[in-house]
Amino acid sequence: MADGDLKIFVSHSTSEPFAQAVLRSVCDALRAKRCDLLVSARLEPGDAWRDVLNHWLGECEAAVLLLSREALRSRWVRREITILMWRRANGSPTP
Repeated sequence: MADGDLKIFVSHSTSEPFAQAVLRSVCDALRAKRCDLLVSARLEPGDAWRDVLNHWLGECEAAVLLLSREALRSRWVRREITILMWRRANGSPTP
């Protein structure tokens, strides 16, 4: 994405087919608006995914939380939500 595009972190769990479809639709719509999506699909094999996600959580300018039953059961999704809420509570102009 080009510099200046809004960086949007997308928190999700896509183990359910419906969640996968919603994720695709949301990502397509945000890409059409020229947003820089920080979503796990961008990870490459061998990436230190925890480090990458933590970096994205710290640099995002907005976030989309796709909540499903599976997402609410996910320790990682709950962690992402906690970090985003902490940023907001501490005055971050984002999430």
